[in-house]
Amino acid sequence: MQNIEFFNLCVAEVLGECYEQFPVKCDLRYEEIGKRVVSHFPSEDVEKFTVTVMSASEVAAATIGWLDNAGYLWVGNEFYGGCSSVTLTPKSLCLLYTSDAADEEDSVD
Repeated sequence: MQNIEFFNLCVAEVLGECYEQFPVKCDLRYEEIGKRVVSHFPSEDVEKFTVTVMSASEVAAATIGWLDNAGYLWVGNEFYGGCSSVTLTPKSLCLLYTSDAADEEDSVD
């Protein structure tokens, strides 16, 4: 497992959760996101990854921080283990809408 694979799945989990609740702001817990991402990988890959890089919850926290700094999320407050009042920005909505439209186009063919 590579860092970028883990990051990509974290992005999908975070944006997906926010999209499901949009426009209502949601609370995100790093450990919960990390556990959902970890479930996509074989246990030996996860063990090797967390020993050499960082824990799944640390990667989830770093991913949310990156999404916030890059303008894909608005994060209201951060607290130990998570953040609250998180919602999508117009930038992330556009990205997700474009992705959904492409998926629908593929299914029509």
